[in-house]
Amino acid sequence: MNEALFITLAFLIMMAIIVVAVLYLERHW
Repeated sequence: MNEALFITLAFLIMMAIIVVAVLYLERHW
């Protein structure tokens, strides 16, 4: 498995989770 690819995927997943969390908090603030 390519290490750079794994790091990129992990980074994108974390960014997606942060975006969803921020949108959820803004809606239910």
